Amino acid sequence: MNTPHPDPADALLTRVTRLRARVARLVELRSADDPTADDPLRGLYVSEAAARHHLHTTPAPLPDGPDGEEPPGDR
Repeated sequence: MNTPHPDPADALLTRVTRLRARVARLVELRSADDPTADDPLRGLYVSEAAARHHLHTTPAPLPDGPDGEEPPGDR
């Protein structure tokens, strides 16, 4: 009896879908307290105060994936 091999594209699609969900969640979390997140010109100009702020702050760690598991590292 031959069992069909799973399509490798399915595994890749699953990983990309999870990555997309994690990135969307991270963008939502990072932009939640940013009053300029919806500004279409955002990022074209950074004031000196904003630059100093970003240089002296540490980004929050990435949240766990939607299933609560840590994502695998680069392979």
